[in-house]
Amino acid sequence: GFKLSEIDLKLRGPGDIFGTKQSGFPELKYADIIEDKNLLIKAKEDAFKIIRDDPKLQKEEHQIIKEMIKTTYADKISYTRIA
Repeated sequence: GFKLSEIDLKLRGPGDIFGTKQSGFPELKYADIIEDKNLLIKAKEDAFKIIRDDPKLQKEEHQIIKEMIKTTYADKISYTRIA
């Protein structure tokens, strides 16, 4: 099952990070979703830790993240709960 899921991911892509698109490839500037899988898993773990510790990104050290999300995903921000 997992191997089949990986093949499907390679063929159809994961869709949007924010938004409603369920397939297709995101526009990642610095990573390849297949080749950099381990790095992306680590980044996901770190991101979930930040959100778990500061769900509204109110801490001073998280303001830059909040602003980058607002700027980068301004048209899709309504799908989140951080605005």
